[in-house]
Formats: sequence, structure tokens, C-alpha cells
Amino acid sequence: MANGFFDGHQVFAKKVLRAELIREVLCNLLAQAAHIRAPDCFVLRASQDGDERWFASAQSGIDFQRTFRGNLSHFEGLKHGPSLWRLVAFDTWIGNEDRTPKNLLFHAPGEFLPIDHGEALPSGMKPHSRYRNRLARHLLAEERDSPQALAAQVRGEMADFANIDFNQILMAGLPEGWNANPEFTEWCGVLKERLRYLPNLVEAEFKTGQGSTILEFQSV
Repeated sequence: MANGFFDGHQVFAKKVLRAELIREVLCNLLAQAAHIRAPDCFVLRASQDGDERWFASAQSGIDFQRTFRGNLSHFEGLKHGPSLWRLVAFDTWIGNEDRTPKNLLFHAPGEFLPIDHGEALPSGMKPHSRYRNRLARHLLAEERDSPQALAAQVRGEMADFANIDFNQILMAGLPEGWNANPEFTEWCGVLKERLRYLPNLVEAEFKTGQGSTILEFQSV
């Protein structure tokens, strides 16, 4: 990992394998397209003649080091609201089981930017596959709202997902020669098809209504 400057931006960069780089770039682009605040990202090459790639995020005025200390006070004080509910829907969509205080950047209580999606899009993920959503479990544990109300609020924040232009996503940001690579294209196809199942996946996460029954049957 490294700190530095790129194209006039202060960035935090990490060396990643190709598969993780694809996940990071795709999920970052999707988050921004879904109107979720996320740092601008860059793909850096270690040298002009080398294949080593680094994934970098613009620091956006936030202390990146804070994330590695696990700011539990901010995490436990997450405010219920559209930005949080939308992120729950987003993590359900991308199959992200790794949302912890270490991959949320806080610059004020309730204000955060999600980072680090290298473990999203698990290998073998199908359009209807279900994965644990840590933010959803966090909301349920607080017991501020009923599971039914939480599910409704999360579903209400995912309408923009269906309007994402995947053609733009495919052309947006991988290194030269990677835009048409089969892995990136395949993930876009899976996620586009997964939108059909997302309402049921959210209901199943909060165990409300008939959605969980339908989902379990489809998974089997």
C-alpha cells in the first residue's frame, strides 16, 4: 500500500491481483452510477513497460488512515437514512459480505464513503445467490425499526440501479485493452440479471414477507 499523488489528486493505492482489480473498478463505477458517494478511482501502472497494476482512490479530504483503526464509534452511530439504506441495497446487489468499519470512510457522524470492494462479486455468484449483508444485520440488531419497515426503506432506495447504463460502465475505466475482457463483461451481465432478484434478496435479508420463501426455493 502507498500514499502519493496522481494527476493532481492525493491518492491511496494498493497493489492487487487482476481479479481484485476488476472487482474494485467495477464496484466503484457502479456505486457512483447508483448515486452512492464513493472516492474517484484510478488504475496505476508501476512502470511504463510493466504489467503490475495498482488500484488507487482519491483521498477526497478524508484521512484514509482512520479506516484502519476501525472507527467503531462512527459505525455504531450510523444514522438511518437514504444513504445507508442505499448502501445496504448496493451490498446486497454486489454480494459484498465484507462491509465493516474498516471499509467505510467517515468524515462526520452518519457521513461516509464506501471503499474496498475486492471481496465483492464472489466467485460463482449467480443472479439469485444470497450472501450475508453485515449492514443489514447491524440495522436489525439496533431494533429501531421493524424488519418489514427496514426492507421497505432499502427497496425504496434501489430504483436508480435499473437506470445504470452498463455500456458506459464497460467503457469507463479498466486499463487499455481490458475494456472488452470477458471477466468484466461477464460480471456486468450477472449484475444486470441480478436486478430482477434484488427485491427478493432484500426481503430475504430482513426475513420479511414471502420474498425469503421464494428466494430459498429458487436457490435450491
